[in-house]
Parts: sequence; C-alpha cells; structure tokens
Amino acid sequence: MALSQHSRNLLLVERRINDDPLIRQRARIRPIASPEGACCVERLMEPYPSMLERQLARMHESNKA
Repeated sequence: MALSQHSRNLLLVERRINDDPLIRQRARIRPIASPEGACCVERLMEPYPSMLERQLARMHESNKA
C-alpha cells in the first residue's frame, strides 16, 4: 500500500515481485527509478487484459443496479 502513494496512474509493486516466474508469464514488469526498490506493471499478457475488462464491466453493471 505504501507504493500507492507514489503514483496515481501506475500499478507499482516491489521489485522482488518480478522474481516470481509465474508473474513474469502473466505481466511485463519493469524497474523504475523512484521510489527505490519499485517496479511498475507495464502490461498484462494475454488473456489477462480481456479478462480484466470483463470483470470491470461486470462490476460497473452491478454498481448500476
């Protein structure tokens, strides 16, 4: 949660997250200069972007009801 204070539009994670091979299969993560020890999720690998879009759409629809 502490990393969320550093960016409003990037998903920041601890650098050690990128050491997990499963995460590297599912997302492209790149190191950033600041804050120290952080990386950002550059993009999700397929099929995760479309899965996320569907989930967000369902959440949006359920909030309308």
